[in-house]
Amino acid sequence: MAFECGAVEREVRRLCEAVRSLPARPSASVAPAAARFLADAEAACFHLLRTNEPPPLLVVLGGTGTGKSTLVNRLLDREVSATSSIRTFTGGAVAVAADPSRIPPLWLGLPHDPVRSVPARGQPMRLQFVIASAPLLDSITLVDTPDLDGDNPAHHAEADRAFRWADAVVFLVTPEKYQKPELTPYYRLARTYAIPALFVMNKVEVGEAVEDYRRQLAERKWDAAAVFAIPRNDAAWEPPEHESLASLRAAMAQLAPMPPRDEGRRLRVIDAVDRLRDTVLAPLVERRSGIDRLRERLASMAPARTRVNVSPVASELQARMREKSILYLMGPERVLRRAREVPKVLLKLPRTVYELLMRGRLPTLDPPRQAPEKAQPPDFASTLGEQFTAIQNRIMDVLQSDDARPLALADDAETSTSVNVGGGAKIRLAGPLRLRLDYRVFRLQGSPRHDVYQRFYAGANLRF
Repeated sequence: MAFECGAVEREVRRLCEAVRSLPARPSASVAPAAARFLADAEAACFHLLRTNEPPPLLVVLGGTGTGKSTLVNRLLDREVSATSSIRTFTGGAVAVAADPSRIPPLWLGLPHDPVRSVPARGQPMRLQFVIASAPLLDSITLVDTPDLDGDNPAHHAEADRAFRWADAVVFLVTPEKYQKPELTPYYRLARTYAIPALFVMNKVEVGEAVEDYRRQLAERKWDAAAVFAIPRNDAAWEPPEHESLASLRAAMAQLAPMPPRDEGRRLRVIDAVDRLRDTVLAPLVERRSGIDRLRERLASMAPARTRVNVSPVASELQARMREKSILYLMGPERVLRRAREVPKVLLKLPRTVYELLMRGRLPTLDPPRQAPEKAQPPDFASTLGEQFTAIQNRIMDVLQSDDARPLALADDAETSTSVNVGGGAKIRLAGPLRLRLDYRVFRLQGSPRHDVYQRFYAGANLRF
């Protein structure tokens, strides 16, 4: 059965859209896994639609300090990629091509930036490309990458992305690093995805390291792998002709054209889908199962809904209270509000009802009023005279009350202070109405006519 790349590519795109529709941050563990699946799926879609018409994209992959940028410059006989004695110098992928059209649009899923002045160092999350002329660039497009084993995880991510989008790969090691495990998973993936691979050992001083590297590759099922050796500049050892830098250039040129490999494409898609299932869907399903179990436990804790009266005594008491207590029906807040309104209600009652409630008797009815006589203008002079006469009589009564000791008000006028002691009580009459009784004893200072005075007060008030 033929492998329908177009149909598979559409299904993979649908999966990517479904993953992008997840919440922005589903969890601390699922979010990175979802981002990794999207990156692998985009690379798989690129290879599903890839043809053998353009020159292959050859990616140089290796650890820090292996000389990747130096190798690219030596292969092209020109300085296009920046080199430095400082490790982890290259910051992003740098593609070198004979023409911009040989770099597919949005390759690596990143923006493409042309390099105005060489050498290029590379920028994170961008693809810089250099247009150069060299015989090797007629057959391939060469891509320099950051290190795989440095201290910066972003460099590893950039190199991994370039590997997954590559048509072919050059594994670069040194005698000091070829035994380290950083490249081991990429050896396995290159063989699984059927990616053409070339193996180069740089900075060689003796041939035994090259032979040992070849044996290790054979143990990883790269039996027919051709290993090329580039000696250190000050080394006396020289590699055989078929392992030299010139032979490496020829092997790179023979990579074009590259027929599509359906088996490798199929395995890329399978790996991406497996990653989605194991690292994204499985944690989400487990979390959903945990939520369902929690809901079941909470539901089991809820009381059973039944119409059986489990408290007949309490129900009977409630029924009696409803029948015999208006306070139960009104509620405490309404009772308190009504109690506060009692003084206002009493003040609004008619006089007859108020006298009956507060004093227990009806007030004396006023005699029937006679028909009003014709209104006469008031006599202000006689009224004023009567008031002055009443005041004069009152003054005379006070002055004549003590015959043995005539009063001399002008001589006895004195201002002073006094201290009083006493007590009182409030007696409830009816409702909020209270009767207040007070008794006070005043002891005057100075030269009063009487040293001690006693006073008794009576009054009424309303309680609110």
